[in-house]
Amino acid sequence: MIDWWELGVNALWIGGLAIFLAAVSYRSAAKAHAKESAGLWSGEIWPAVGLGLFCLGLGLASEQAWKRGVWLGLLVLCIAQPFISRWAAKRQKSGRKSSAEGDGQVR
Repeated sequence: MIDWWELGVNALWIGGLAIFLAAVSYRSAAKAHAKESAGLWSGEIWPAVGLGLFCLGLGLASEQAWKRGVWLGLLVLCIAQPFISRWAAKRQKSGRKSSAEGDGQVR
């Protein structure tokens, strides 16, 4: 008999890995054609979604609690990654503005 839970969980991590690889491949090709200086992850959500589904699928498929904890912890990091990168970019921009305004002043 078919174990639908295992089928669904395995489809989840395989689909997540496919989304991640497609997003990275697309971004790499677009970067090569556009010759732009943006990084590979620059604000894109799809690699994080793919990795999130991958971690969720493997977390649900794990039988031991510590493995589940590791995969679900990585899931949290995958969800947080786009927000952290946007926060860091905003902080870096504001840092540049304040250092440009503060040139010539002794601190």
